[in-house]
Amino acid sequence: GLPALWTNPAGLAGEPDPEAGAYYEQRFGVAELGLAAAGVTHSGFGLQVAALSLDGYGEYRLGVAYGRALTGRLRLGVQVGGLGVYARGYGQRLRPLLGAGLQYDLGTSITLATAILGGASPDERINRIEVGARWTVSSSVSFAAEGTLLAGGEVRTRFGVVYSPQEEVHFRLGVAPGRREATFGAGYFLSEKLETTVFAAVHERLGVSPGIGLYLRP
Repeated sequence: GLPALWTNPAGLAGEPDPEAGAYYEQRFGVAELGLAAAGVTHSGFGLQVAALSLDGYGEYRLGVAYGRALTGRLRLGVQVGGLGVYARGYGQRLRPLLGAGLQYDLGTSITLATAILGGASPDERINRIEVGARWTVSSSVSFAAEGTLLAGGEVRTRFGVVYSPQEEVHFRLGVAPGRREATFGAGYFLSEKLETTVFAAVHERLGVSPGIGLYLRP
């Protein structure tokens, strides 16, 4: 569904219904440092846009993605986009991005995934490789683990759990040991089609990054 725009485009496969969403995050509690993102998906296609802004500096990302099922268990996705950077007095630069992802259902409760993101130019090829797994214990509980290999050789890991005590409510908890960061979130369906979320990332030294999001499933 919609989260696949930011994680693995293979997750767009098999989602015929449209979805749309947007969120805003205040990084490390700094009022001038805001991260905003939005996306829409429909019939395996997706469009994403994001922007990080600070006085005199900004980053923005645009992209399109597509995912489709190759078999009953295997899904493939690709994405194309660009990452732009602007700095006052230095102009701006746009870097093309290419990515691909795979997901494989190992039975009914375990999904394995991998994704690759890189640039389109020869000197900016692969800059990150991700592998992950999700274990759906029940309709109320699921666990996820992810490892990321960055271009410089650094390896990062993330672990998370989602708990849904009721169909319209869910809670999320995540940890990223390498970044010394923990994340917390809660979602609630205001109606059958509209969900709101509140979340926060807590960094050991840099502080708290609160955020809010809205998701629409017509």
